Amino acid sequence: MANEPIYNSRKFRAFGSYIFLLFGAGILAVGLWTLSLPDTRTAAISAYNQAIESWQSNVSTNPLLNAAFGVRAKWEYEDRDINRPLALDTSNINDKLDDSPRSGEVIETYQHIKFAIHNTSDDLFSSREFLLPPRVWFPDNYCVSFHPNGDTSTALPGQPLCPFDQSMSGVYVSQYTNYTIKIDCQLKLKKRKPDVKNNCAVKCEQEENGFWEARGSSVRAGTCWKYRVLSGVCAAVEKTENGFTVTRGCYANGGFAMYRNVDANKFYSLANVHMEVRDQADPFLVAADSTLNTFNFGASRHQRLIVGVVLSCLGGLMCVLPFILTWWLLIRLPQIEAANGTKSLYDEEEELPVKKPKPKPIPNPKYKGGDYELIEN
Repeated sequence: MANEPIYNSRKFRAFGSYIFLLFGAGILAVGLWTLSLPDTRTAAISAYNQAIESWQSNVSTNPLLNAAFGVRAKWEYEDRDINRPLALDTSNINDKLDDSPRSGEVIETYQHIKFAIHNTSDDLFSSREFLLPPRVWFPDNYCVSFHPNGDTSTALPGQPLCPFDQSMSGVYVSQYTNYTIKIDCQLKLKKRKPDVKNNCAVKCEQEENGFWEARGSSVRAGTCWKYRVLSGVCAAVEKTENGFTVTRGCYANGGFAMYRNVDANKFYSLANVHMEVRDQADPFLVAADSTLNTFNFGASRHQRLIVGVVLSCLGGLMCVLPFILTWWLLIRLPQIEAANGTKSLYDEEEELPVKKPKPKPIPNPKYKGGDYELIEN
């Protein structure tokens, strides 16, 4: 129609649908990228299963079966050990992989040989609770030393030197670690309530369970801190001519310590830190290295295939939809209307000529008759 907005026109609706083409191309690209990813899960599980086969073939003659280990800890701020050393017991608790079963896949299990204590109580670390974030911005640091056969005077060789006591060998661990994360609280500020949505402190503490360190008076100036508390210390050993030697840590990239993510503004303690000694050929080390301590081998090839095909089909459909809609509105629909002699709601009507109003008669003072004379200007 003559005064109809342009967004109600047939052409506008046809070409406006091409916005689906942009979204469709993006979804299609993600689907194809998912299908092209390498199958890292199969390789990781294969390496893990091979390590188990090698382990099971030698487990009956493993020297750890006749060994005994202990552990002690020294606090950085006191010139003495914390309480008494602890003996590590043979543990039969299976390691739990954070990995749901996959169809058609078999993850082997094996006979464990490890020495562990899962509740350090007050015997190894300081028993006092600490608040995160702490009132003092320095964590307690410890030097954890593993020793053989309950002999606390002789540390297992291969352990690094304590940074605060060069006369002692052991693993240097902290009570907790912290790191920063980015907070998205600066977008669409005009549409957000000033005291909630665009307040970085609220988003950091309520949504991320972190601690907001403000800088200045602005609600968006500062740093969001997250925390990890010590959860385990593990050393891998190897049998040599002179006894056992520490070769590496049990965790990813040879790390000795494991930390778990925790929420800020709560109290924690080191009462349940796992202390372990394992063989360097233990398949647990292979799983830790390949999964970076998550112990999840990732999505299977079948799962990635399903996700990739679904995204590719959806993206392809969204890419084709604008062309179909354009063909229907601009080509096929006019043909149907012409054949049926009908008009579309989108057709514009012809403009009618504007009729001028008839002039009104005005009196002529020169005319003496009874009627008025019409004088046109």
